Order: sequence, then structure tokens, then C-alpha cells
Amino acid sequence: MATLERSAIRQRIATAVGALSGYSQSRWVPEHFGLDPSGLLHKSFAVAYGGGAPAPFSAGQRQRLSDGFRQASRFSVRVCYRLRGDAQISDYDSALDGLGLLQLTVMGVSMADLHIQIDGDTSPEVWRTGEWFLGRLNFLCYHRLPLT
Repeated sequence: MATLERSAIRQRIATAVGALSGYSQSRWVPEHFGLDPSGLLHKSFAVAYGGGAPAPFSAGQRQRLSDGFRQASRFSVRVCYRLRGDAQISDYDSALDGLGLLQLTVMGVSMADLHIQIDGDTSPEVWRTGEWFLGRLNFLCYHRLPLT
């Protein structure tokens, strides 16, 4: 398995989600997601790195500089959907369907040098006096970090 930096994984996920119709990456870092102007929030998203740990090894495996470090990195995708005042229930359902589409899209990013698993989602939050649906999907990404 080739090595892969954390930033490359974040970029791959962001590129895949950004290719979906109507979705755009927030201009803000994930920790400040939601600060975009209201006109840009609907279907905006941010991809965040949430830390990592050594991936489990099979019996007899060793770490080698040439192979890189086996890593299990956590990434999350935060996304925002508008809830119109006159159609909140149908917009809420559309937002839930949108989370499903994002989950499938991110899972499709898995390749020979990266394996992605669903790590659950957080409870969606209705935000700013009922005008916005804020969701977050969590993923575990198995890859090798370069050691040299």
C-alpha cells in the first residue's frame, strides 16, 4: 500500500463531495463551519480531520520505514441544508436523504491506498431558529503515513 498524507485524504473527500450537484466547500476551516453568508450555506460542507491512532497489525507484521506507518484516521463531513419555513418537514427529509448520498459518495473514495469505513453519524441539529439543518458524518480512514 502506498503512503498517503492526511491532507491528501481530506482533499480526496472534499473533491468527491464537491462534485455532487449543488454542493460547495465552505470557505472556512471546519472548526468555523457555518460562518459563511446565508446565501452560501445551503449544501455547503467542510471536511475535518479528527485525529488518528495506529491501525491494528496482523501477527508477524512490523513497521518498516519503507512501508510507512499504518494509521486509522478519523475524518468528518459537516454539511448544512436550508429548512424553508413553509416546507420544513419535506426539507428535513431531503436533508436526511442528502446525508445518505454523502455517505455513499465518501465511501466511493476508497482505493488501493485508502480504505474508508463509516464510523457513525452524529445527531443532526436544527440550527439558527429552525432555518438550517446541520449534519455530520464520521469516517475511519485506513492508510499508511510516510515515515521518510
